[in-house]
Amino acid sequence: MADRLFDEKDHSSLYHKYMFPPPEDIQKMIFSYLKEKKCEPFDLAVDVGCGTGNSTQLLAPHFQKVVGVDESEAQLSVAKEVSMKPNISFCVSTAEALPFQDASVDLVTASVAAHWFDVDKFVKEAIRVLKPNGCLAVHCFNDGMELHHKSGPSEMLKEIFHEAWYFLINQNPKRYVCLTAAYPQIFNAIPFPEKQIHTDVPGSCPMSLPEVMGFIESLCTYQYFMRQNPEAAKDFLEKTKERILEATEGLPKEDQFILSKTHVCVLARKSSSNELEG
Repeated sequence: MADRLFDEKDHSSLYHKYMFPPPEDIQKMIFSYLKEKKCEPFDLAVDVGCGTGNSTQLLAPHFQKVVGVDESEAQLSVAKEVSMKPNISFCVSTAEALPFQDASVDLVTASVAAHWFDVDKFVKEAIRVLKPNGCLAVHCFNDGMELHHKSGPSEMLKEIFHEAWYFLINQNPKRYVCLTAAYPQIFNAIPFPEKQIHTDVPGSCPMSLPEVMGFIESLCTYQYFMRQNPEAAKDFLEKTKERILEATEGLPKEDQFILSKTHVCVLARKSSSNELEG
């Protein structure tokens, strides 16, 4: 996953602190879909590529047991430190070899993670572990976020954030995964007859300037840059901060930013036993 960047504890801590959770609309979409397709109670959810457990925590109220799996021990170390829910556990595993019995899982989910997987192998594993009528849900934010000031849209801020985003991509373009393209490909790889994709689910996050800079620093594209040229990466971060301050000079400085984005969500249902037999 991502050249093992997530094996670094410092990056894992940054990621946990500054990476935003999925928007409420995505959460509602997943649970509504699951309840429509499968009868309660829901025993087990598996969050694949769970990272530091931000998305895993959101599953806890809906299931008897939730297991977050990730191949990064550093990420899971942070997840275990912050998890307070008694029905959540974590284990080291790849997405392509899940440590669960056949037909034992009600929901397999992956939040901001599936684009790192070997998709065909992951889908095969999801099919294996899901119960009949069990559901698969994968989701992520799209490329093309916009930064604005709370006082209103700002073309200058939009341009600064856009330039920073694509500057980081261009530091290592061969390693970049195009999020906008990845999830339609995942959708096409799922063989279930009953599936759907939602490509533009809106979301926004209020942020302070330190949170904006922390979010940029938590991105894999920035972490690649840090590996290649630490001094240049730090200089880039500082200059981006200075440009944002210049663009908002004279405006309130506390929690004044809004990061606007859209999300993609893929939902699918494994066929029931009767359908499989038919």
